[in-house]
Amino acid sequence: MKTYRMRLVPKTAFGTPLLGETLFGCLCWDLRRKSGNERLSQLLSGYTEGRPFAVVSDAFPAGFVPLPALPDVYWVASPGDDRKYLKKKTWVGFDALNTSVSLWRNRAMTDADIARVLSGDCSDESTGLISKVTAVHNTINRRTLTTGTGPFAPYEQQQIWFNPALTLDVYVVTDEARISLEEIVSALIDVGTIGFGRDASVGLGKFELIGTPTEMTPREASASCMALSSVVLSGLSEIVSEKTFYRVKTHFGRHGSELVVRGQPFKKPILLARSGAVITFKNPSAEPFVGKGLDGLSTVLPETVHQGYAPVLSLPEEGNCHE
Repeated sequence: MKTYRMRLVPKTAFGTPLLGETLFGCLCWDLRRKSGNERLSQLLSGYTEGRPFAVVSDAFPAGFVPLPALPDVYWVASPGDDRKYLKKKTWVGFDALNTSVSLWRNRAMTDADIARVLSGDCSDESTGLISKVTAVHNTINRRTLTTGTGPFAPYEQQQIWFNPALTLDVYVVTDEARISLEEIVSALIDVGTIGFGRDASVGLGKFELIGTPTEMTPREASASCMALSSVVLSGLSEIVSEKTFYRVKTHFGRHGSELVVRGQPFKKPILLARSGAVITFKNPSAEPFVGKGLDGLSTVLPETVHQGYAPVLSLPEEGNCHE
């Protein structure tokens, strides 16, 4: 399997964060629409047995990956560290990845730091990489031609606006014996054109792929790695629990495409480790992904699966998580 970096530019506001598991679902719906359900079923054969045809990362600021979710004791401290500022350091650039993991936090950046670099003005008090805006929606009662109560009452929803200068990176692990890179790229272009996530039908979630996919250097064998999207860790027997660190989240999934308005759109909630999880295994591995695929999450579409896999980045063996 090979890993490619896809670079994209947001074109509108988003109603849904650009997470790998959601983007993978959008790719599946597009492949089904263009190639038919039988083709998608072939691709998903063995998905829950450790044979994904593709694994998609979250979207990150171009040239950066998440700072690993390590406890403070693993970082090298500097005199006069501001703990509040350190907690905001969430991104580490590729220029730091060849140094000891314990030094990464000192070289990491906050959202505001990256925004100032993007603006070209180090003194710019930018608001950050994203801003969240509350938008008011309403539904018109065709009998009265006004809003009203119940389903016709105005309501508010949050929209995500990206910094206009921001470019995003998404990493995709592909099994090219089962799906071509061209099919993956075509599906991503479709998702960006049609719109991603909530309220795509009213213009949200549009993005554009720029340049050509970049093939990443194969992962070096390492006992420790960092997940680049949310990941399922339960049931992975080779994990060294005392050297594995992560932040958890509950994912409340919803179906896409026509199932949004037909039947029951909600899936069963699941518990995941967030992007940035540090995972240590008993034996070194060069696999480009970790995790497991999930099924049994839908009552209206039993064949539904969830991407519990994550592309991974090897952590240097001299990192503190091995001491």
